[in-house]
Amino acid sequence: MTTAERQPSVARGVGLAIVLYAAHVAVAMVFAAVAGGPGAGLVGLASLLYVGVVQVVYMGPAIAITYSRGRMDLVKGLCIAGAVVALLNAACWGAQMMPPR
Repeated sequence: MTTAERQPSVARGVGLAIVLYAAHVAVAMVFAAVAGGPGAGLVGLASLLYVGVVQVVYMGPAIAITYSRGRMDLVKGLCIAGAVVALLNAACWGAQMMPPR
């Protein structure tokens, strides 16, 4: 397989991760809006705030399934996108925790 043939698979992995993230945001927002009871909205909000941790719930199985099917380039794309989201989440939390100047 040439390098030109592998690149779309990595890009598809990143695209799949973006779709999974969009689905996560949609489900969290619906859950926060629809779920009744005290504190139900906080669960949906926490899901959005801690996206770096929550993404393990959907990225872990996605990576495991694609790995078991032997689609290593797709796994690489999923891992790249997952790492970027986790690092951005950590950077945002770090910026929040910095003392004001």
